[in-house]
Amino acid sequence: MTAAVAYVRASAEHQNYSTGHQTSVLQTYAAERGLEIVRTYGDEGRSGLTLAGRPALRRLFADVLSPERDFKVLLVYDISRWGRFQDPDESAHYEFVCRQAGVRVVYCAEPFDNDGSAMANIMKHIKREMAGEFSRDLSKKVALGKARLAQLGFRQGGRRGYGFERLLIDKDGNPKIILEDGQRKYFQSDRVVCILGPEHEREVVRRIFKMFTVEGLPVARIAARLNIEGAPSPTGDSWSRGVVSFILADERYVGTLVYGRSTSRLKTGNRPVPSEHWIRVKGAIEPTVSTRTFARAQAITRTRRERLDDKRFLSGLRRVLDKHGTINQVLIGADKKIPCVTAYQRRFGTLFEAYRRIGFVPTKTIRGMPRSIYGTDTEILAKLRALLDAKGYLNRDLIRDTTDVPSVSWLQRQFGSITAIYKMLGYEPAKTWRGRPRSAS
Repeated sequence: MTAAVAYVRASAEHQNYSTGHQTSVLQTYAAERGLEIVRTYGDEGRSGLTLAGRPALRRLFADVLSPERDFKVLLVYDISRWGRFQDPDESAHYEFVCRQAGVRVVYCAEPFDNDGSAMANIMKHIKREMAGEFSRDLSKKVALGKARLAQLGFRQGGRRGYGFERLLIDKDGNPKIILEDGQRKYFQSDRVVCILGPEHEREVVRRIFKMFTVEGLPVARIAARLNIEGAPSPTGDSWSRGVVSFILADERYVGTLVYGRSTSRLKTGNRPVPSEHWIRVKGAIEPTVSTRTFARAQAITRTRRERLDDKRFLSGLRRVLDKHGTINQVLIGADKKIPCVTAYQRRFGTLFEAYRRIGFVPTKTIRGMPRSIYGTDTEILAKLRALLDAKGYLNRDLIRDTTDVPSVSWLQRQFGSITAIYKMLGYEPAKTWRGRPRSAS
């Protein structure tokens, strides 16, 4: 019998796509055709939009490219279980990687044989487009549903916020429990609303607004005073300029819930949304500070920002870069002569955009950095291949010192492990490295 492996994936779409159902179909298919399934790779509750977040599929690719591979056929339920990639060429690429390594990919529930014929290739392309379109259509529906619930005053995710609590209510509006950080609702019909939290936290918020609007203290001074007094912070750590600035700009303290400040639909990374498209629900919660006080704080903030144009914002950032040879959030926060991290994010959309404008590309990925900066997975592997060919070896230090490839931690999240990348490149280090299985040494 010919050795085969199976790959199954399920998100939360439909029972017909459960991993148990897929496994049953693949086992029947194999038995009827003289195939022996020696191993099954399963991604349970995983999105098919990207390779990221699918550790089983990454392990599968690593085994496909391994010289010790013990199978010749890969069984998948259908095109959509392979993935709902937004670029059909990405889906085709991963199949090509398998085929080039000598592994035949079979879509068991599709109405055509994956035999390389013109008709099969046309059908696969159509199915890949349909799989991607399904995700796009579903994303639109989910976004509209969340927007409608937000307009009704219901929370759509996120932490409770300083001075607030998250209350779980049933479909009739009856309160159930206060949710702790990390807890989620457990019935689809339940909803989460924002309510006032501990009085001692609300008192700190009122003091922050008073120090800012009445005493005229800058945010750095406010943070320093709160740290000296030992006031508990939202993060559990010390107060910073960024945390104070965030509280001063949070409209919930005047009773307005805001939804849609950013979007990350279809796994495209977090992107800011223009404020005119935000959903605001006034009077959704009892105010902590007066509207007049909040408006005064926003006016002071705008005045202070207007004193610095983009050129002066960026010149301060360049000075930090020249002084330290690099830039990060810690260095920005420690320099009292330039705006805080939050100010840069609000001015330029993301911190990475501010970095880009002064020509700085961080060697480590940061929130807001577009994924496209390093290219597709194939392009990243090609860069690592070129680095391997040029140096004759690869290790973590070499990757860290190379600016045109992502950080080691990013590569681990994307491909599962550095070991998996080495296998994809056909590279076998002479010595063990950190995180490498002992059996590989």
